[in-house]
This record gives sequence, C-alpha cells and structure tokens, in this order.
Amino acid sequence: MKSMGSIIKKLRKEQNITQETLADLLRVTPQAVSKWENNTGMPDISQIVPLANVFGVSTDVLFGLEVRDDEKEIRAILDDASAVFSSPQTIEQFRLSYEKTVQGLKKYPNNPMLLIAALERGIALAFPENDCYDAQNAEEIYKECIRNAEILFAVGKNPTDILRAHMIMVLLHASHGNIEEAYRHARLFPWRADMTSHAMEATIAHFEKSYAREQFLRQRNLTFHFEAVLDDLVQYARAFRRERKYDEALAVYEKMLALIRWYTAEEKIVPSLHCREWGDIHLHMATLYVNQGKHEKAIDCLTEMTDYDIDMRSRFTEMTPPRHNSLLLQGTAFPGYYSKKGRKEKLLLKLTSPSLSPLQKNERYQKLLERANAL
Repeated sequence: MKSMGSIIKKLRKEQNITQETLADLLRVTPQAVSKWENNTGMPDISQIVPLANVFGVSTDVLFGLEVRDDEKEIRAILDDASAVFSSPQTIEQFRLSYEKTVQGLKKYPNNPMLLIAALERGIALAFPENDCYDAQNAEEIYKECIRNAEILFAVGKNPTDILRAHMIMVLLHASHGNIEEAYRHARLFPWRADMTSHAMEATIAHFEKSYAREQFLRQRNLTFHFEAVLDDLVQYARAFRRERKYDEALAVYEKMLALIRWYTAEEKIVPSLHCREWGDIHLHMATLYVNQGKHEKAIDCLTEMTDYDIDMRSRFTEMTPPRHNSLLLQGTAFPGYYSKKGRKEKLLLKLTSPSLSPLQKNERYQKLLERANAL
C-alpha cells in the first residue's frame, strides 16, 4: 500500500499545485507539506478532510483505500493531448490536442479537468485574434465550447475553473458577435481587483498577527496584479494601434517596458515579462516603427529583443532556476520563465515576421538574423 505522503505528492502534481500553494490552502508551512511528502511527518487528523477537499477526492483515497483508475485514465488523456505540442506551436498541433481532449469527453462527459482542458484548447482555435485561429472550424468549435462550458458550470466545484470558463465565454461570444451573451458572462465577475483569495487570507493573517504569512500572501497577490497590469497595458496599446495611433501605442509600450525595468531592477536574470500572450512587446514596437518608416528605431527594438533571447536566457537552466534578488519577486515564478526549448526557432519566427519585410535590405537586420541562426 502506498504511503499517505506519496499519495499527497501524486495528487498535488496531478493537479499542478506547488507545495507552497497547498500550504497556503491548508494554512500550514511549505516545510510541513514537504515533510508529509517525504514521509517524515503526517498531517494532523484535522487536516485530512481539508486535504481531500483540495484535491477533490474522498478521504479513502488519501489512506490508499480507494482505487482511482478513472482518474489515472483521465490524466493519461490529458498527458497525451499535451504531448502533441512542440515549438513553434501550430494550428495542426492545437487541433490534434483539442480532438484528443474531446475524445476523452466522450467517455467522461462530465469530468471538470477534461472540460476546462477542452475549453482552453477550444479558445486557442476559435478566438480570431489568436495566432493558431482555425478559421475553417472556428464556428463549430465555438458551439462545442458553449456546450462544454454549460456542463462545467453545472458540475464544476473549482471556482477558478468556473471563472476561467466564464472568461472564455466572454471572449468567444464577443468575438463571434454574440454580444448579449458576452455581457451576461462578464457581469458575473467581481468589479474590484482586490477580491482575491490571497488578499482575503492576508487580511485574516494580519488579524492573527501572522505577519510573515501576511507578507507572503501580499507578495503573491502583487505578482498576479502586476501580471494583470501588464496585460491591460498591452491591450490598451493594441487599441491605439487599431486606430493607427502609432505614437500613442508606442508610448504605452515604452511605459510598460519602463515598469518592467523598475520592477526587476535588482535582478541578474530578468523574467520574460515583455513576452505576453499576444507576442513580444519589442516585436510589436518594431512593427509600429516600420509602419512609420523609422527603420533604425525598429532595428533598435529588435536588437533589444535578440539580446534578451540570446543573452538573458543563457543565464539559467530549467534544472537550476534563478533566485530572485528583488523584494517584490521573492518566491515567485512567472509564466515561461525557465523554458529554453525551441529558443532558436522562436527567435527566428519573430525576426522573420512578415511585418518586418521592409527591413530585408538593412545590414543591421541581417546581422540579427545571423546571430539567431548561429544559436
């Protein structure tokens, strides 16, 4: 029979929860979670039910008394769906991953993990502003996403997944012209940015006089808020860009990069915060400068982008992630921070963007391509 520690570790990894997050949810220290998983300590009896609730299993599972073959198969389906991706990611890969997830739903139609996975892959294909937008099948996928979201709303228990599903519905309904439905989902969201679990638990810790825990939770909350601010700035700049207000868009991007430089001023290895869901900010700026005929300024942006992708990413490995120096960044990890996979292909894909074609005869531009090809 497996030990409780190994079961906790397996459940935690299956649900992509860190030891720190699990400790947060149970109001214990990360060291306590580590001791459980290493079988050098055991959860208190009062923590068994909360543990089971976090993982969405019965207490029998924690004691190794219940076989979970279904969950193993569901995890295998998700792993198989994720295994199709390589760098750079293509429409075909997203389509295959989506189809594998949908096939899994035919056997487990009400499984929340499969439902949210299908929604995540579905919006990748059905949202017109995504690079992997599948115009031929977008309408069909959009309708499937609506059905999957409604099922998740009925059976889901994880508030984060449910809110994410509502967010996906806002994006899909709005982009497919169903504005009334988009508003219906949008109005279910809180209107205040401080309505987060971290903020609420930090308040509790304050009145418990657990100031170290309050610091940890406030810092974690700041990280998520900073990510949200950066995303809003990108969207703000993109709105100017659509109106061909290039100077205004560039000014917003410059403010964004200045904010990142301030936030990470003490870091030897700066996280890739300039790379957002919508692409590399340096590439966006270079494109705007090309549109204005300012080719040398465009090359300056591309040089900064290339310097980061070649120099900064060479300073760390996936096995030895960097330690933060900044007080605001301690204990955090940003999306894409450690990945070096496909570095050359990703850089070349950015440098050869069709929007940069007017730079083809520029000597500095050709040297950037040579640097990338030499990786």
